[in-house]
Formats: sequence, structure tokens, C-alpha cells
Amino acid sequence: MSQSLEDRMRVLEIVAQVLVVDFAITLEEDDFFDRLVAQLALTAEQRAAVVKRVNIGDPVELVAAQLGPESRVNLMRILAEAAAIDGQIVAREVEVIERIGAVLAFQTAHPGRLPPDQR
Repeated sequence: MSQSLEDRMRVLEIVAQVLVVDFAITLEEDDFFDRLVAQLALTAEQRAAVVKRVNIGDPVELVAAQLGPESRVNLMRILAEAAAIDGQIVAREVEVIERIGAVLAFQTAHPGRLPPDQR
């Protein structure tokens, strides 16, 4: 795996934020999260550390802005799967994913910078 540990932890944190944004974690979402932990080669302790620091409404787009190129590409695919895993995609999930996508798109056009509303 060529993603750094920091990037893998960031991806997990961002996905956790999308999963909790509707104030509930379904069994399907929890199973998905566990599979992602394994896929990212993270430990139970690292999973627990990520879960502990997630708060609904945190600006995870700023976390996404710190990701390397490979992690960014993988993140958007993982977020789409995470949002749909329970059979419904709620507006709050879409909003978070759109904010992340907007920051990543801006940074693609303006490397190393954040959109004015994210500073």
C-alpha cells in the first residue's frame, strides 16, 4: 500500500464523518467501516482513535485537503460507496461529499491553496 499512514487515517476519519452525519450508524455502515479499516491496513487501536475524534459537523473538507493525490482519488470512490451502503443517501451525506469534492477540485486547479471560504 503506497498511501501513508496519515493519509489512511485521514480517509477513515472522513468516511466516519459521512457515516455519522445522519446521526445514526446502521449495521451495514458499521460492517462497511470495519472492512475499510482492514482494507486500509489499520489496527483496532487506530480505528478507535479515529472514531473518538469524529464530531458531526466537523469541517472534514479541511482534512481531505491534506490528502496526497492517490488518497484523493480513492476517497471519492469510497465516499460514494459509504453514502449508499445503507440503501439510502440523505441530503446531509451529499452536502459533506460535495464540500469535500469542491475543496479537492479547487486544489487541483490551485495547488497548495484552500478556497477562500475554507481558510
